[in-house]
Formats: sequence, C-alpha cells, structure tokens
Amino acid sequence: MGFLTIKGTLDITKLWPDGESDADTSKVLVTVGPKAMSYKPQVGKAKEVSKIYDNAFLDKALKKPVVEKGVITVRLQGVDAPELHYQPQSDPKLGSLAKSKNNGVQVVFKFRQAQGETATVALRDRLKKAPGQPAVRCTFVTQLDDNKGPAEAIDKYGRFVGDIMVGNTNLNHWLLEQGTAVVSLYNSLEDDELRAYLKAWSTGNKKGIARHYSKKVLPFDPTLIFRKKGAKVVSEGNKRFILPKLYRRQTTWFAYHKLNKFQGDLQAFLQTKDDSDRFFEIDDFLDNGLAAVQHPFSLCVKDAKQMTRKPDEIVFKEAASALYATQGGQVKKITSW
Repeated sequence: MGFLTIKGTLDITKLWPDGESDADTSKVLVTVGPKAMSYKPQVGKAKEVSKIYDNAFLDKALKKPVVEKGVITVRLQGVDAPELHYQPQSDPKLGSLAKSKNNGVQVVFKFRQAQGETATVALRDRLKKAPGQPAVRCTFVTQLDDNKGPAEAIDKYGRFVGDIMVGNTNLNHWLLEQGTAVVSLYNSLEDDELRAYLKAWSTGNKKGIARHYSKKVLPFDPTLIFRKKGAKVVSEGNKRFILPKLYRRQTTWFAYHKLNKFQGDLQAFLQTKDDSDRFFEIDDFLDNGLAAVQHPFSLCVKDAKQMTRKPDEIVFKEAASALYATQGGQVKKITSW
C-alpha cells in the first residue's frame, strides 16, 4: 500500500452557515499549491504528483477536472453526516427531474435532514479552535494500492476520498468520536482504516447527534429545505434522522412518487437499484475481502419501515472511477503513477 498526501488549507468560511459546505463529504474544499501532492509507494521514494492530477479529468466527453484553480473537493471517508442540501437525482429510466412540477407546484428542491445543520456547525466550531483560521493548514491522506494508479484516490464524482488531518487531529475520527456523523464504510478501505473508523464510532455512537439516529424509517419531510448561507443557526433539539444514504434514495423516490412517475413505495424504489446498490456484511468482508458475498442495499430495509442492519454492519460497494488526460492531442486513460 502507498500513501497519497496533499498539503493545503481548509477554508472555514466555506462551511455553513458562513458558506454552503456540509460536515462530511462533498463540499470540504482544500486549496492546494504547487508541489503539494506526493505519492509514497510501499517500496521506494515519494514522488511529486501534482502534475498528474492538475491535468486529469473525469469524463472523456465533459472533461471535468479534479483540480480546479488549485482547489480539490474531498469526501471524508468513513463518515456520513445528515444531509444539508441534497437534491433528488434524475433516473434515466424514470425521466428527468429538471424543472419538474406537480400541477404547477415545484417538487424538486435541495432538501435537508434534521441534524444536518447541527453537524456542520459542530465541525465549524471545532475548526475555529485551530491556528490560522479561517484558512486552516491541513493534510489530506489516503492509502492506495500501488498497482491501481491515481484514479483510486478519486470517486465517481471527482472527489478525493480520504482523511483530513488538522495538526494531530484526524477530522474523520473526530466526527465519529463526537457523534457528529454516522460511520459509513466502503470496500475501498484498507482493513486498518476500516477498523479505526469502527473504533471511533463505538466511542461516539451514543453522543452528539448520533443519539438521534433512527433505525425506523421516518416519513419524508418536504418542508425541510436547505437554508442558504447566512441563515441564523437554530437548535434542532432531539429531532431524529435516518441513515443519510437511505435518505438520499428517499428524496429521489419522493420526487418521482409526487410527480406520479413512480407508483410504488420506497421499498419498491430501492429494489429498482438492486443491480447497482450493493453491500457486504462486515464480518464477511473482514474475513474474505472482495470475495465476500454481495447483497442489494434494499435488503437493509424491511417493508420501507425499518433498517435491518446497523451502520457498522454494512460495507458499501464503491462505484468504479477513472481518470483521463489529453496527451499528444489524444484523450488517454491515466493508469499509473
């Protein structure tokens, strides 16, 4: 295993309510400079790899870069906080959700879960204690298989997936230890990373907002909509929330159901994703790795009413990603360091 390390700064003002970023994944922005990225293989010296990622993009047609103006987006692996602003995703089989209305009334918004604001504010307040804020020095790090190349560090949305260190604090572990997020495991994790997240979750799953996690599937609340930056922070009290991954599917089901484009219940909607939404049982995965039996995520929910497994019993299957670059006028896949 090798290590990709990226040194930069994390801008606290990007976090809600000062900005629009949330607590865990998609909008944690790390500004990086020249020679900020290095890869240390299992055997051999570390090499500077900024040029590899500076020129890389996700899609051969869209050419979306993974580094934009010196900024990368990080998904904090091992954690999933309640959603702050999730918009239902269009399904090719069910039609586009763009500009969709029901009897002239808008249906699709950026929805949020209870405790999504609280989780983000907790992370912001923690970072405000760090030296140098609002631009806090940090280090992104992730373990990678030497043979799989630079694309292994990126998810299908172009986000770098790993841990962020601020001083001696691992923010991923801190979020779980404080009960500020729910543990979320993927098959791309190494065993030592996975066990570290499980340990942190065991410390914090009765603290903070984690106390309000509900294994019962709560009804979708369309009145909870993202409050844009600058909104006043208010207490969310003891409001409960469901597994964020399930909530994301629930928002999309709600939109299609409301628009009469999908007649079935949430359980039926989850089952339409059985070919792609897959998971491993934790014990099976730790014993057998990728040879473990895959199951459909819909099996984690019974009758659209109850989760059948705890968050720390599930290892989700990561969607494949690829990186490309233009070389000699041709678009080529990046496969090696």
